[in-house]
Amino acid sequence: MAEKWERPYQIRKVLGKGASKLQTLGGKKVPTAWNVIHLKKFYA
Repeated sequence: MAEKWERPYQIRKVLGKGASKLQTLGGKKVPTAWNVIHLKKFYA
């Protein structure tokens, strides 16, 4: 059974219309743009 959430990411760039480019906390870029409706806030 897969986890519901993968890991915390940082928003690298806001593209508009709800889309954002992400990166890991280590700085590795995520190749796919994500819509903010699919993201969840992370509290440390």
